[in-house]
Order: sequence, then structure tokens, then C-alpha cells
Amino acid sequence: MAVFAICITAPLGAIFINTLGPKWLEKSEHGAEYEGEVFDAALNKTLRKKEDVIAGLKNDEENTHKNIEMTQQKLEEKKARRERNEKRRAAKIVKAKTT
Repeated sequence: MAVFAICITAPLGAIFINTLGPKWLEKSEHGAEYEGEVFDAALNKTLRKKEDVIAGLKNDEENTHKNIEMTQQKLEEKKARRERNEKRRAAKIVKAKTT
């Protein structure tokens, strides 16, 4: 069935392209010079967008490094608190056994 559909639609598509293509794709009145300016403007816009994306990625990378550093500091603080609490508990146990 799919092959039959392709056999019907492919020739129809070719006919439409041949008849409507030249009507829809007329040559520009402004000429090649204008088209070059349009191309240059589009290229510059694309390059600016690319630079913006790169700048955004650099900011994201910096923020990621800051977040990693903050997380490491928090983990170290947590570890230090846990060690202090363990020492206090051990001291209480020793004190309770000696009394």
C-alpha cells in the first residue's frame, strides 16, 4: 500500500514543482548586490547569536564551578560537624563509664 501511495504522489509532486516552482520562485528585483547584503546581514546575526551562546556557556561553566566549590565546602563542614559530634558522644560515654 505504501509503495502504491508513493507511485501516485511522486509524479503529482513533480508536476506541481514544475508548474508552480517558477511562479513562486521569481528572481529578485534587487539583484545580486542586494542579496549579498542580505546574506552578510544574516551571517552577522548568526555570528552574534553564536557569540551570545558561547558567552552564556562560559557563564554556566563558571556558575557550575562555583556550585561545585560551594558543595565541597558544605560537605567538608558537614564532615567536621559529624566528627565533633562523634567526639562529644565518645567523651560522654567515657564520662558515663567513669562515674
